[in-house]
Amino acid sequence: MADVFVDGVFKRTIDCYFDYAKQEHRGINIFHILNLPEGEHTVKLVVKDTKNSKSTNTNIYVSEAVIYKTATKTNEYFKFTFQ
Repeated sequence: MADVFVDGVFKRTIDCYFDYAKQEHRGINIFHILNLPEGEHTVKLVVKDTKNSKSTNTNIYVSEAVIYKTATKTNEYFKFTFQ
């Protein structure tokens, strides 16, 4: 379990434990945030001493973050675009 802060503001507690068919799964998205204003932002995870009862430890490993920047619509048929 970890608390998620964005720009110093608590957003929520996430449970990083994932057990599906007793396999380890990578690339699972566990947190999303939308509509941030353009500019720099800070994401902070604070790992808690509590854990899912099925988990054997309290370690959390972050392998990547995906960041999208919206761009101007290319035409009226597109709802959004990314750069």
